Order: sequence, then C-alpha cells, then structure tokens
Amino acid sequence: MWYSILGGIVTLTLGLLIAQLAVAAQPGSKEAGTMPLLRTAVTCGGVLLMVMALAGHTAELPASEQRKIEALIQHVESLTEAVFMRNNQAYPAKTAAHFLWGKWHATLDDITTAQEFIAKVASVSSTTGQPYRIRFPDGHEMLSGDYLRTVLQQLAQPSRP
Repeated sequence: MWYSILGGIVTLTLGLLIAQLAVAAQPGSKEAGTMPLLRTAVTCGGVLLMVMALAGHTAELPASEQRKIEALIQHVESLTEAVFMRNNQAYPAKTAAHFLWGKWHATLDDITTAQEFIAKVASVSSTTGQPYRIRFPDGHEMLSGDYLRTVLQQLAQPSRP
C-alpha cells in the first residue's frame, strides 16, 4: 500500500521539478534563475525523505500470516449456527466475518501476525472496550479472542489423514 503512495509522491516531486524548470527556462520570467529551482528541489527532496522514513515504519504482513488471518475469518464465517456478540448486539456469522475483515483492513498497517489480529481486531471493541463473545448453539459462550487463539493453534498443527 505504501509503495503506491510513495510512487505518487515521487511522481508529484518530479512533476514539480519539471514545471519549475520550464518556468525558469522562459526568457524574461520572474522566476528565471537558480534560487527558486533550488528551493523547490530542496523542499521536494525533504518531503520525499520524510515520506520514505514514515514508510519504513509501516508494518509488513508476511504472506503466511495473511493466510492465517484469512483462514480465521473464513472459520468465523463458517460458524453459521453461532451468534457473535459485539457491543451487546447479536450478529450472524457472515456479518461478523465481514466486520472482522473490514476492521482488519482499516488497521492493516498495525497488524503483522495472526496473534496481533486476534488481539487488536477480533477480541475487543475499539470503541467501547467490551470483549467480543461467541454464543454457540448449545447456549455456552466464549470470548472470541480465546476461541480464535484455539483455532489458530489448530491451524498450525499438521493435518492428519
């Protein structure tokens, strides 16, 4: 994601430099000379360095962790008989899965592992602080974080024939 932002900024920087060169090259221009061009180059270079520094702090999600998170969300969606409790409201599995997917993508830069996904996205409401719960068909409830950590452990175990 940050690559496209960085690419846009580089393009904008080059565009500004080319525009400044075009203005400076026109005879009789108020902007003729090297100082405005130098000022533009230094400003654009500073902005570019700042963006590159910030981009270096963006979390990277390894493909293996992304697959685990996607598997967790698919698992939630498959629990069609369960009810998901979020902020004292009951939601069907499909709605809960879509919500988790959206919340994950809204916080993508903060998530680097499936464990972080469970802790930061799938366990507790970021607005109320209330834990998410899953109510199963037999009536028992579990905290979603606890349940998903168990599912994640099962995903890590090799399949048995």
